[in-house]
Amino acid sequence: MFGSLRTQFRTYHDLKFRGTFTVPNDPLVSDREQIDMIAKEIWKVTGYRFL
Repeated sequence: MFGSLRTQFRTYHDLKFRGTFTVPNDPLVSDREQIDMIAKEIWKVTGYRFL
C-alpha cells in the first residue's frame, strides 16, 4: 500500500489523500516524540514535509 501511495504522490501534483491509523499508547514515548515519529512516516511515504 505504501509503495502505491508513494507512486501516486510522485505522479500527480494535485493529489488529495485522507487516511487514519491507530497508534498504540506507549507510556515511555512522549507526545512530542509520538508526533515526530508520525510526521516522519508521512514524509517517507508521501514526500510531504510539515513546516
